[in-house]
Amino acid sequence: MANLHTLFEIFHNNISICPSKKQKMMTSKNAIRKLIKETFEELHSEYKPYFYIQGSYKHGSSTRTEDDWCDLDDGVYFLCTPDVTPTTLQKWILEAVDGHTSFKVEHRKKCIRVIFSAKYHIDIPVYYLAPGDEHPYLAVKNEGWIKSDPKEFVEWLKGKKDKEGQLVRIIKYLKAWCDYQYFKMPSGLCMSVLAANHICYNKRDDLALLNTLKAIQEEVDDQKFLGAYWQCKMPTTPKDDLFEKYTETVKKNFLQALDDLIEDGEEAISTKSEEEAVDLWAENLGTRFPEIEIKEKLESLRQNSQIISSGIAYTSSDFKVGVQSIGVKNQPHQFFRSAGHALPKAEHINAIEQYSLIRQKIFLIASFPAFQCIIKGNKLICKAIIKPLNFCQSYQIRIEYQAGYTPKVFIEDPLIEYNSEIHVHADNSLCLHHPSDLDWKLPTKISEWIVPWIVEWLVFYELWKLTGKWEGREYIH
Repeated sequence: MANLHTLFEIFHNNISICPSKKQKMMTSKNAIRKLIKETFEELHSEYKPYFYIQGSYKHGSSTRTEDDWCDLDDGVYFLCTPDVTPTTLQKWILEAVDGHTSFKVEHRKKCIRVIFSAKYHIDIPVYYLAPGDEHPYLAVKNEGWIKSDPKEFVEWLKGKKDKEGQLVRIIKYLKAWCDYQYFKMPSGLCMSVLAANHICYNKRDDLALLNTLKAIQEEVDDQKFLGAYWQCKMPTTPKDDLFEKYTETVKKNFLQALDDLIEDGEEAISTKSEEEAVDLWAENLGTRFPEIEIKEKLESLRQNSQIISSGIAYTSSDFKVGVQSIGVKNQPHQFFRSAGHALPKAEHINAIEQYSLIRQKIFLIASFPAFQCIIKGNKLICKAIIKPLNFCQSYQIRIEYQAGYTPKVFIEDPLIEYNSEIHVHADNSLCLHHPSDLDWKLPTKISEWIVPWIVEWLVFYELWKLTGKWEGREYIH
């Protein structure tokens, strides 16, 4: 039986929104909120807007499409009974955000959509919740108000989630599957409800996905057998049939695609060939499903990470992690997210400090000959190209050391964007340890402490690129 759980982990990362894009979306969301608040204060002061992020972003099940588009739903709420039509309220929101981007703002049926050039859009549904109302009402263009309670659904789905996050991953796999089809498929909300109602947990994501799909199919077959019209009912207000709006063609295509995915999934699980299993899953889930070589890379990185985490790692002179007593013994530490530190400016350097820089240079080159070092003013600057594993990319590293201060480490190439998840400071220097791990003094050697930690960081960074998770020991604060 082919076990592709690790490839599903990578697939999950491939379909997820990257941290830098999430940050851009949050910045845009805040800017839009500010525009709406200011506009209503000036032109419609009797209406005070409140906001609530909802939808897949709130659930943690956001994905990006094959062409890298994603979205965020940010509801606007008015805590009063409006004396204008729902369409008018929507138009007021549209007027508030019109011109914020170079794209035309869309007045859709149930929201105002603002599109951004960075390949995402923000949908702004409009609600009112009057005193005494149990549930809010959603504005529907040219129709009226309907009961709709996104927060109630958030709480319902929260109650269904498991601690390991498998339900959320299954939802995201289903959404990616829908996105890959060339014909119209049901919404992400439909996939969320179907997955939550039929989830079949398993230690392996490939088995969990297949068994969940079969549970969905079984319910469809049961309802057909009883002569009932198959529905996907919203579990919370307004408790409507989420499939009602779709044509018979959409429903038929969805059920046929479901049958095809189950058939190929069963074959992928039962085959002894991992290459064949990859092809079967990728045929249904798309080009972002990783190739078998990626699994081998992940397993090799995990092997290195386990050696590091066990405390028995050594770093060889060519920057490879091993367990043999060859090279430099890696010191224990925790990666730490902090604001970083700046090296002080010094116009003069005394003899002791000068000796310290020379000493560090000698020891560093003796242990790691690939380093090229120069003393420039009061700093020792050392550079090397480090490739933590043979299949990994190469990294141009720069170490800056000033006598008596913890060295700063930068990656010059490739460019790595600031991201606290991967332990990079705001100045793009690496955050390699917690202050309690190392009290830097003049005798402390860069070669014995900093360089092995750089190699460890690169191993965990390569892992993070595949899985989206930082797997090294870190200080949580």
